[in-house]
Amino acid sequence: MATPTNIWRQLLSPLSDLTTLFLNWRFSVPFIVNQSASVMFIYLISIFPVSVIVPCVNALQFVFTAIVGHLIGKRLFII
Repeated sequence: MATPTNIWRQLLSPLSDLTTLFLNWRFSVPFIVNQSASVMFIYLISIFPVSVIVPCVNALQFVFTAIVGHLIGKRLFII
């Protein structure tokens, strides 16, 4: 039979796991950067026309993906 202590432990375990995950800088820094870019995208869409913002954001996404890929050692083109 499950004791009240075990039930609380099972309920709080995901919260503990999330706390541990967010305290790890290798997860939290990229997550914060990603979420900041999403907020910036929504803000820019509210100011400028979508026909201008979407191509610009897609181009920037390609550039940043290429830069980060290069920094972590990925080859972009295999010939």
